[in-house]
Amino acid sequence: MSTDYDCWHDSGDVTVEMVMGNMKANAENARRFVGAVLDELSKEEHGQLVLAKHLEGQTKFAGGITAVPGRSEQAKAKLSWLFPGYFD
Repeated sequence: MSTDYDCWHDSGDVTVEMVMGNMKANAENARRFVGAVLDELSKEEHGQLVLAKHLEGQTKFAGGITAVPGRSEQAKAKLSWLFPGYFD
């Protein structure tokens, strides 16, 4: 969150009060933005997108996942919520 412009804009001195005011406004904007995104995603028309149905099966060939011999039962259990059925 940008709080002041003194690093690039010749607008004069920046005070702590200015920075804190901008930070507060930015935090409120971020809160409203996240709320609006969540409100939009909660609509029924976005249900399949939220469930990431378009990505089903896409991780099967991910190169960054540990090879089968290196997967402990404990690690598989921890990741099962994120990749249901992947390790079966």
